[in-house]
Amino acid sequence: MATINKQEVEKNISHLLDIVALGDEIIITKKGEIFAKIIPSQKTPPKPHLPRVAGIDARKIWISKDFDAPLPEDILRDFGC
Repeated sequence: MATINKQEVEKNISHLLDIVALGDEIIITKKGEIFAKIIPSQKTPPKPHLPRVAGIDARKIWISKDFDAPLPEDILRDFGC
């Protein structure tokens, strides 16, 4: 969380909004007292883009050949089907 006076906000608003977009809060003061607060939206802050690597998880999962076969009757009953 950063604290900055009102005059500095006017000069650096673009930079401050970039900081808030990353999830930090900015407290704005006027004559030494808290005047306002800029907080990030409820959305999750953006994550840095990492390159995708093909095959990085190869052989870590296994899918049965009958994974999409119908469920047994007793299980279907438990779900009310």
